[in-house]
Amino acid sequence: MRKTILFAVLLISVMPVYGQDNDIADATRPANNINLSLLGDVSLIGINYERVFFLRPHMALTARAGTGFFSDLRIFASDPDKRYVTFPHHFSVLFGRGRHFFETGIGATFLAGYTESASAKYIPYPLVAYRFLPLKAQNVNLRVSLPLFMQIKTDRWNSGGGFGKVVARTSTFSIPGIALGISF
Repeated sequence: MRKTILFAVLLISVMPVYGQDNDIADATRPANNINLSLLGDVSLIGINYERVFFLRPHMALTARAGTGFFSDLRIFASDPDKRYVTFPHHFSVLFGRGRHFFETGIGATFLAGYTESASAKYIPYPLVAYRFLPLKAQNVNLRVSLPLFMQIKTDRWNSGGGFGKVVARTSTFSIPGIALGISF
């Protein structure tokens, strides 16, 4: 009976110490990030602010907003590229351990100055990414993302049956995006 009571007292006294260690580790992690992104969030280049909310040692929520530049990349086109200012934002969940995380969530980008279609001004998209988040402030963070789509419009010379007509085509593929920044 005494051994059972002693074991229960020791077990209860050890559990709060373990829980406090996890809270202290999460509280000292930097929760703010500023990133420079290339080819991510429907932008060719952009700058973003992100806030990370650590829920558990292996799970976090993020909210991100920023601004960037986009061009429709008309390769071999007769008319010039159309350029837009972008305003990307997203919400995501991080799963991982230590500094390495898997990110999944949903994002969207507003294209300012886009006049071709009202529905294409706001582009929602799913997020899938690898994240490297530092344990201490003033260190580098990294995000490598894979968008599920990217469209490029091209004009091609059609010599067969079209008597030399220029035909517009759209190609869809994925290009990985990268964001590098500082955590504070």
